[in-house]
Amino acid sequence: MRVALSARVSTHDQHTLAMQIDAMRKFATRRGWTVTDAIEELVLGPKLTAPSARSCSKRLGNASSTVGVS
Repeated sequence: MRVALSARVSTHDQHTLAMQIDAMRKFATRRGWTVTDAIEELVLGPKLTAPSARSCSKRLGNASSTVGVS
């Protein structure tokens, strides 16, 4: 399976972008997935829809499924 990673930090108490991407890469590797893209976003303040989510959707096109990791 090919996947794209999206990391976003909007508050000072969240993990760094690098830590998030690293954790997601390890998660994907354990499952045998191929990481095709990684989007990092630093945002100050809330947004209704994260630009990184829109960017992932555009880059992936019409993906048949979405897997969330928390």
